[in-house]
Amino acid sequence: MRAALISLPGVEGEASAIVAGRSVAARQLDFALACGCELVVVHGHGASREAIALRHRAEAAGARFQTITHAQALIGLVGEGDSLLALQPGLLPAAPAAIADLAEGARVLVLPAGPGVLAGFERIDLDRAWAGALVVPGHLLARLATLPEDIAPAPALLRVALQNRVAETRLPPGAIEDGSWTLLRSPEQARAFESGWLRRAAGLGGGSALSRRIAGLVLHRRGGALAEQRWAGAGLLGGFVLTLIAALAAARFAQPWLAFALVALAAPVGEAAIGLARIRAAPFGSARHWPKLRHLVDATLGVCAVLTIEGLWYRSLFGPVVLIAGLVLLDRRALAPRMQWMRDRGVVAAALAALAGLAMPEPAVMALAVLVLGGLVLADNRAPPGKRAPTPDGG
Repeated sequence: MRAALISLPGVEGEASAIVAGRSVAARQLDFALACGCELVVVHGHGASREAIALRHRAEAAGARFQTITHAQALIGLVGEGDSLLALQPGLLPAAPAAIADLAEGARVLVLPAGPGVLAGFERIDLDRAWAGALVVPGHLLARLATLPEDIAPAPALLRVALQNRVAETRLPPGAIEDGSWTLLRSPEQARAFESGWLRRAAGLGGGSALSRRIAGLVLHRRGGALAEQRWAGAGLLGGFVLTLIAALAAARFAQPWLAFALVALAAPVGEAAIGLARIRAAPFGSARHWPKLRHLVDATLGVCAVLTIEGLWYRSLFGPVVLIAGLVLLDRRALAPRMQWMRDRGVVAAALAALAGLAMPEPAVMALAVLVLGGLVLADNRAPPGKRAPTPDGG
């Protein structure tokens, strides 16, 4: 069995560092569960609100939960044949590669001393710093009995591991630079760090198309607050679906400009829902099914175009089919940043709304279809056969 040790703030009532709606201790719990820990031991005030929340989260995941007030209590909790994963207070472990390193057995994660100490990690010697995580075999925990009773558990376990020459694994300095391995010592430091973390987690970068950039702007500023609210994801998803339904209703009642305008509005709302799902799943969960929401935008855009074009059925189908097929194919091409707007459904729908307000919907759809086909001609088709060219936001 593998156990995990998580330390809460040293003073009861002290504010915890929060990143994207979860405390650092809660994110350490996620890391411990991803490492296969079956017992979670929390050092701190077991009756505090944060400890109770951790208990509920751990037990919901099927793990046992225990609180301790001094390091020596670990001796009776972890068997000699078991192992203990210890995490330094304030460590935000968001590097999936570290899970594989710690799965190799007894291990101390270290960093190069220079960047490690600058990032706030504890120096071991001139060459290395402790990266804030280690795994010790259970039979070494008896050594804690020789240490002062008031010693903090994590530093005590580091001392035991170093004295008994537990194997070391060095994390690359890039883990600090990309924010996937960070030490946060205060709520203020966590707030300063959160913006970059949200940007990476949401995957809605500055080089993305306009709808994704709008969603990214919202999530970079409010993503942490939205991640704290249970209703936020359902609210975004409900608003997205209701807007698309309203677009279909407008098309059915011969209001083409309104139908396309509503599709244009739905596109960034859908991107925000996808980005929020990624934030909540990061760094160890998966939100891979959420990007399928974009297919609903394509389907609604196509149906609205068909419903608003009058005439024989093949005339109603031809332009919309060419437009949607072109957009789907354009997603599989590498586009220059200045051409990203051509595959943005929100921009395409807004252009259709403007043109449909000035002329009939059919020439508007045909004009946009020709424009998208032109984008296919200009796009970079050098992606390897059978592989999709990467898009700027990784979506």
